Amino acid sequence: MIGISLAHLRRSGGHAVALWLMGHFDSSALSNANTWGKPYFKITTWMLPDAQSTKPDGTVRRSCRSSKAGLDPRVEADAEDGFALSKDLMIVSYEDPNLDLWFPDRWSEVFPSASSHHRLLVVRSFYNHIASRIAYMRTRTVFAHPGYTPVSIEWWKQHAKESLVHPMYKVVLFDRWFSSSEYRRDLEEQLALPHNDRHLSTVGSDGSGSSFDKTSMNGNAQDMNVLQRWKAVDFPAEVLADDEARELNLSLFGWALDKDGAYIT
Repeated sequence: MIGISLAHLRRSGGHAVALWLMGHFDSSALSNANTWGKPYFKITTWMLPDAQSTKPDGTVRRSCRSSKAGLDPRVEADAEDGFALSKDLMIVSYEDPNLDLWFPDRWSEVFPSASSHHRLLVVRSFYNHIASRIAYMRTRTVFAHPGYTPVSIEWWKQHAKESLVHPMYKVVLFDRWFSSSEYRRDLEEQLALPHNDRHLSTVGSDGSGSSFDKTSMNGNAQDMNVLQRWKAVDFPAEVLADDEARELNLSLFGWALDKDGAYIT
């Protein structure tokens, strides 16, 4: 079994990458680990992209939730005595982890031993990431903030800085992963995976799908305008004025927005 610990920020494309990875095997599973609540490590979702665990529209079902540590006891088909059954590929998704504290790696408490284990860090371009956060929060009337906070901006910068040195991670630059088959082939080589884009066009229902399109583009994900999300929102001045984020985005992705919102390279 191949094991992957996947670190990413919300609205950064982490679940899209996870579903693509899962498409490389017939027997695979994804668990979301809560890295901000208590207990610090908690499995909150168990998803399987197969005929038994998809909705009628083809999107991936949120199978189970749990407020307890470890696996949800209702996951009878894929767990035994509280432990996950072995899969060809098992992914644990760590959302919004503080990398200064290192995201928790308590694999042996829930999952079988992996023949190989990889730590992936997914980073999306700053402006597309913030645009998706803003768009997502517009649909969530229960929340009052605009979709980003100074803390979330600092988290992005932390992840971006780590991706430039990445001693512990294999880095996935989401924008390049989405647009370049050559980039995906290189990542597969690093992970010793076969070449397979089976789930590249899948839009999972976790997190309500895309911030802009929800799950309406499931099966046609490559037609979504994910690389141009920055054009769809008006950024607050403090986002455009962040010099450090601008320089990091230039270093990682080769473009940024200046203080007036103009595209620069």
